Amino acid sequence: MDIYSISIVIVLIALTAFFVAAEFAIVKVRSSRIDYLIAEGNNRATSVKTVITNLDEYLSACQLGITVTALGIGWFGKPALKQMFDTLFANLNISTQLADMFAVILVFLFITFLHVVIGELAPKTFAIQKAEQVSLFVAKPLIFFYRMAFPFIWILNGSARIITKLLGLKPPKGHDEVHSEEELRLLVSESYKNGEINQSEYKYVNKIF
Repeated sequence: MDIYSISIVIVLIALTAFFVAAEFAIVKVRSSRIDYLIAEGNNRATSVKTVITNLDEYLSACQLGITVTALGIGWFGKPALKQMFDTLFANLNISTQLADMFAVILVFLFITFLHVVIGELAPKTFAIQKAEQVSLFVAKPLIFFYRMAFPFIWILNGSARIITKLLGLKPPKGHDEVHSEEELRLLVSESYKNGEINQSEYKYVNKIF
């Protein structure tokens, strides 16, 4: 087994998890809460504010990071794991072609499992539930990555805008949306059910509506 390649795959999966967690956390985190932390003197909250103020750019950075690391996982993982499975099938009394086919299938399934479960699903769930903590943790590294990869992100965003215009669509200017009364009622109801506000606060807000 190629320990060097396996080590790289582990690092790339960890980086994928980082970018996935960052992507969901910066969308989920509450801006008002970050403003409060800034007022309390939290330096990391200032970095989070920078990120969520320029959300489109940093979401593009997350997408670039996820894509590059996913390609890297396939690039380094396939030969390393295939070598492992080839060794396993060599001890079995089956043809070389059949062994090679089984090895390729198992490598694909194994890499997909690692990438989806460890690299995406687990960090996504964690980031949604711990958006504030994750945002504070990922903000500074994400800003550093954004600055390093800015030329590529600029080209990708520019290309996306051109394609969007060719399709006759208007590029989004941001992620801030105006909610209707019914949407606000639903948000308040969900907050009450999740224990984020108490019963008196819930009744008070409903009286405003």
